[in-house]
Amino acid sequence: VLLDELDDLDIFKNPIITPVPGTDDGHHGVDFAYYRWKGREVMLGLPVYAAISGKVVRILEDKFPYGNAVILETRLEDIPEEIIAKLAIPAPLEAPIPSTRLVCPAYPAMPPAASGRSLYTLYAHFDQPPLVKPGDEVTCGQQLGVVGTTGYSSQPHLHLEMRVGPSDYLITSMQHYTTLSTPEELAMYCFWRVSGVFQLVDPMRLLLP
Repeated sequence: VLLDELDDLDIFKNPIITPVPGTDDGHHGVDFAYYRWKGREVMLGLPVYAAISGKVVRILEDKFPYGNAVILETRLEDIPEEIIAKLAIPAPLEAPIPSTRLVCPAYPAMPPAASGRSLYTLYAHFDQPPLVKPGDEVTCGQQLGVVGTTGYSSQPHLHLEMRVGPSDYLITSMQHYTTLSTPEELAMYCFWRVSGVFQLVDPMRLLLP
């Protein structure tokens, strides 16, 4: 989605709704979609561009609920101070929060305390697997894929999710709410979504003036 055109589009935004700690409730990012714009009724196939530079750390190919997705890591030390101030970065938790409602195997290992912190940006529901691969350095504005409706999605839209977590963490494949999930995928999904180790940040803080 051309983020610099947000003010010009008739876009439906599903806002972030902070979950109850230890649960997978709420809405963990923001959704962008529209019903009609310049003769188009859906966003299917429109390009998705990186909202911030970073390194590709995980690609998901048709994994529920994110579908085709990509996660970029940007170390906080590489983000300008004025952007850091806009993002309102939360202080890290002292320990992971146990899951209270979701079936979760034991969480993956915690990283060393001195690992540093990074902003992780997830773009989900691409129509096809992302155009980038793990290890790629992506610049702001670079195309990552195209809008689709894979995963848990009822119409074509972009799901944008931001979290602050330990730097250089090996984010493995994640999936939940399907019998196709492996124990490792369940554990990583819970670690990402429920534990509080990766803390939610509202993407609109970055996108809006």
